[in-house]
Amino acid sequence: MSVELNHTIVHSRDNRRSAEYLADILGLEVGTEWGPFIPVETGNGVTLDFATAA
Repeated sequence: MSVELNHTIVHSRDNRRSAEYLADILGLEVGTEWGPFIPVETGNGVTLDFATAA
């Protein structure tokens, strides 16, 4: 049985700014907000879900 990483949560001070910053550096798109998360999907299908940490 193989294991694949699907997504991970990235805690940040400002989820929108952090997601946009990383997406800009990597040349990726910021996805549609889903609950408390702002997703950035990488080329291999892994989603980085940015959340604002309290």
